[in-house]
Amino acid sequence: TRSDQPFFCHVSYVDPHDPYDPPAPYAQLFSPQDMPDPVPAEWVNEGFERLTGHRRSEIIGRQPGSVLQGTDTCAETRALMRQAIAEGRPFQCVVLNYTASGSQYWVRIEAEPTLDDRGRVNGFIAIETDVTEARVAEERERVIKQVGEQILGCASVEQAANLVAQEFVA
Repeated sequence: TRSDQPFFCHVSYVDPHDPYDPPAPYAQLFSPQDMPDPVPAEWVNEGFERLTGHRRSEIIGRQPGSVLQGTDTCAETRALMRQAIAEGRPFQCVVLNYTASGSQYWVRIEAEPTLDDRGRVNGFIAIETDVTEARVAEERERVIKQVGEQILGCASVEQAANLVAQEFVA
């Protein structure tokens, strides 16, 4: 059961490339009756600004998903997050977002509900980690493996060369 008090969501962005830059919070404040949409952001940290290219003034008061998610963001992942928040359950997911300039990036979100003194959900604490490089490496490895298997099935070197050119030069 949710509290009738304002709902608070605290998110920290972790930059895997800067171990000397401790994560600072990225927070959202919203009311339970507004769940699951809209969830307007109240504050974002510098890590959020660096990763997304959006300034605080561009995100405050707006639902982050409406700014960060796009056409290739998985609808099932969006639904998973909304449902978990609406039910006050923890969730973990990896989601594709977009920067202000339109570039794609991936974040892993680990979110846990927070409870008020009566044991009712009054918010979430979440950690977001940029996993773009790992996702790109996984995809590259998958494509290389797939093409390698196709090359093994080629009848000639010329056919294999054409396959490689088609997959990697395009």
